[in-house]
Amino acid sequence: MTDLALGLSEGKKQIYDAVIGGAALSKFEAMMKAQGVANETSRTLCSAHTDYYSILRKSEHQLELEAPANGVVLDVNGLVLAQVLHKLGAGRTKAGEAVNYSVGAELLVSLGQRVQKGSSWLRLHYEDPAPSPDQINLLQKALTVGKDKREAGDGDTLVAEVLLPH
Repeated sequence: MTDLALGLSEGKKQIYDAVIGGAALSKFEAMMKAQGVANETSRTLCSAHTDYYSILRKSEHQLELEAPANGVVLDVNGLVLAQVLHKLGAGRTKAGEAVNYSVGAELLVSLGQRVQKGSSWLRLHYEDPAPSPDQINLLQKALTVGKDKREAGDGDTLVAEVLLPH
Protein backbone atom coordinates (compact mmCIF):
# COMPACT_ATOMS: atom_id res chain seq x y z
CA MET A 1 0.00 0.00 0.00
CA THR A 2 2.96 2.36 0.53
CA ASP A 3 4.87 1.31 -2.60
CA LEU A 4 7.91 0.49 -0.43
CA ALA A 5 7.70 -3.12 -1.62
CA LEU A 6 6.81 -4.58 -5.00
CA GLY A 7 4.38 -7.06 -3.50
CA LEU A 8 3.02 -8.68 -0.37
CA SER A 9 5.75 -11.34 -0.13
CA GLU A 10 8.52 -8.74 -0.48
CA GLY A 11 6.79 -6.53 2.11
CA LYS A 12 6.59 -9.45 4.54
CA LYS A 13 10.28 -10.14 3.99
CA GLN A 14 11.17 -6.49 4.67
CA ILE A 15 9.16 -6.53 7.90
CA TYR A 16 10.71 -9.83 8.95
CA ASP A 17 14.23 -8.54 8.20
CA ALA A 18 13.62 -5.34 10.17
CA VAL A 19 12.22 -7.10 13.24
CA ILE A 20 14.11 -10.41 13.29
CA GLY A 21 17.20 -9.14 11.47
CA GLY A 22 17.71 -6.42 14.07
CA ALA A 23 17.30 -3.25 11.99
CA ALA A 24 14.38 -2.02 14.12
CA LEU A 25 16.24 -2.70 17.35
CA SER A 26 19.36 -0.94 16.04
CA LYS A 27 17.24 2.09 15.15
CA PHE A 28 15.72 2.09 18.64
CA GLU A 29 19.21 1.91 20.19
CA ALA A 30 20.31 4.89 18.06
CA MET A 31 17.21 6.82 19.18
CA MET A 32 18.05 6.18 22.84
CA LYS A 33 21.63 7.37 22.34
CA ALA A 34 20.39 10.50 20.54
CA GLN A 35 18.25 11.27 23.59
CA GLY A 36 21.23 11.04 25.93
CA VAL A 37 21.12 7.43 27.12
CA ALA A 38 24.63 6.14 27.83
CA ASN A 39 26.10 3.85 25.14
CA GLU A 40 26.51 0.87 27.48
CA THR A 41 22.97 1.26 28.88
CA SER A 42 21.36 1.48 25.44
CA ARG A 43 23.42 -1.50 24.19
CA THR A 44 22.39 -3.57 27.23
CA LEU A 45 18.70 -2.65 26.91
CA CYS A 46 18.75 -3.67 23.24
CA SER A 47 20.36 -7.04 23.90
CA ALA A 48 18.07 -10.04 23.53
CA HIS A 49 19.62 -11.78 26.52
CA THR A 50 19.63 -9.08 29.17
CA ASP A 51 17.98 -8.77 32.55
CA TYR A 52 16.18 -5.46 32.02
CA TYR A 53 15.68 -5.07 35.76
CA SER A 54 19.45 -4.81 36.18
CA ILE A 55 19.03 -1.33 34.66
CA LEU A 56 15.38 -0.47 35.11
CA ARG A 57 13.99 -0.77 38.64
CA LYS A 58 11.03 -3.13 38.95
CA SER A 59 7.82 -1.49 40.13
CA GLU A 60 6.48 -2.20 43.59
CA HIS A 61 3.07 -3.25 42.27
CA GLN A 62 1.62 -5.01 39.24
CA LEU A 63 -2.01 -5.37 38.26
CA GLU A 64 -3.33 -7.54 35.45
CA LEU A 65 -6.43 -6.36 33.62
CA GLU A 66 -8.78 -8.97 32.22
CA ALA A 67 -10.56 -9.22 28.89
CA PRO A 68 -14.24 -8.28 29.31
CA ALA A 69 -15.53 -10.88 26.83
CA ASN A 70 -14.67 -13.79 24.56
CA GLY A 71 -13.61 -12.74 21.10
CA VAL A 72 -10.81 -11.37 18.96
CA VAL A 73 -8.63 -8.39 19.88
CA LEU A 74 -9.66 -5.76 17.32
CA ASP A 75 -7.93 -2.73 18.82
CA VAL A 76 -5.92 -1.40 21.74
CA ASN A 77 -6.11 2.38 22.13
CA GLY A 78 -2.47 3.34 22.65
CA LEU A 79 -3.29 6.99 23.32
CA VAL A 80 -5.42 6.03 26.33
CA LEU A 81 -2.61 3.78 27.62
CA ALA A 82 -0.09 6.61 27.23
CA GLN A 83 -2.33 9.13 28.98
CA VAL A 84 -2.95 6.88 31.99
CA LEU A 85 0.72 5.88 32.24
CA HIS A 86 1.71 9.56 32.08
CA LYS A 87 -0.58 10.32 35.03
CA LEU A 88 0.99 7.42 36.94
CA GLY A 89 4.46 8.92 36.47
CA ALA A 90 5.81 7.24 33.33
CA GLY A 91 6.17 10.47 31.40
CA ARG A 92 6.78 14.18 31.79
CA THR A 93 4.96 17.28 30.71
CA LYS A 94 7.98 19.59 30.78
CA ALA A 95 11.69 19.02 30.20
CA GLY A 96 13.48 18.28 33.43
CA GLU A 97 10.52 16.75 35.24
CA ALA A 98 11.14 13.39 36.91
CA VAL A 99 10.16 10.18 35.13
CA ASN A 100 9.45 7.02 37.08
CA TYR A 101 11.05 4.37 34.85
CA SER A 102 9.44 1.52 36.78
CA VAL A 103 5.93 2.62 35.75
CA GLY A 104 4.70 1.06 32.53
CA ALA A 105 2.53 -1.57 30.92
CA GLU A 106 3.06 -4.93 29.24
CA LEU A 107 0.63 -5.71 26.45
CA LEU A 108 -0.12 -9.41 26.82
CA VAL A 109 -2.21 -9.76 23.64
CA SER A 110 -1.77 -9.02 19.94
CA LEU A 111 -4.21 -7.70 17.36
CA GLY A 112 -6.17 -10.58 15.90
CA GLN A 113 -5.55 -12.83 18.91
CA ARG A 114 -8.48 -14.77 20.34
CA VAL A 115 -9.07 -14.08 24.04
CA GLN A 116 -11.33 -15.58 26.66
CA LYS A 117 -13.34 -13.50 29.11
CA GLY A 118 -11.22 -13.10 32.24
CA SER A 119 -7.88 -13.77 30.54
CA SER A 120 -5.17 -11.19 31.23
CA TRP A 121 -4.59 -8.69 28.43
CA LEU A 122 -2.47 -6.00 30.15
CA ARG A 123 -0.02 -6.01 33.06
CA LEU A 124 0.22 -2.57 34.64
CA HIS A 125 3.39 -1.73 36.59
CA TYR A 126 2.94 1.11 39.08
CA GLU A 127 4.11 2.69 42.31
CA ASP A 128 2.11 4.48 45.01
CA PRO A 129 -0.48 5.79 44.62
CA ALA A 130 -2.35 2.98 42.92
CA PRO A 131 -4.27 3.72 39.73
CA SER A 132 -7.70 5.17 40.47
CA PRO A 133 -10.90 3.31 39.56
CA ASP A 134 -11.39 5.88 36.77
CA GLN A 135 -7.93 5.13 35.35
CA ILE A 136 -8.54 1.39 35.48
CA ASN A 137 -11.89 1.92 33.74
CA LEU A 138 -10.18 3.98 31.00
CA LEU A 139 -7.62 1.21 30.51
CA GLN A 140 -10.33 -1.46 30.32
CA LYS A 141 -12.14 0.58 27.67
CA ALA A 142 -8.88 0.84 25.67
CA LEU A 143 -9.28 -2.83 24.67
CA THR A 144 -11.75 -3.61 21.90
CA VAL A 145 -12.78 -7.26 21.69
CA GLY A 146 -15.32 -8.49 19.17
CA LYS A 147 -15.93 -10.77 16.24
CA ASP A 148 -13.13 -11.18 13.73
CA LYS A 149 -14.15 -8.71 11.00
CA ARG A 150 -13.17 -11.19 8.29
CA GLU A 151 -15.48 -13.82 9.82
CA ALA A 152 -18.28 -11.29 10.24
CA GLY A 153 -17.88 -10.05 6.67
CA ASP A 154 -17.53 -6.43 7.81
CA GLY A 155 -15.12 -5.60 4.99
CA ASP A 156 -11.92 -3.59 5.11
CA THR A 157 -9.70 -3.17 8.13
CA LEU A 158 -6.51 -1.17 8.57
CA VAL A 159 -4.65 -4.25 9.81
CA ALA A 160 -4.88 -6.98 7.19
CA GLU A 161 -2.58 -9.46 8.90
CA VAL A 162 -0.49 -9.57 12.08
CA LEU A 163 3.04 -10.87 11.45
CA LEU A 164 4.57 -12.33 14.60
CA PRO A 165 8.22 -13.39 14.98
CA HIS A 166 8.82 -17.12 14.67
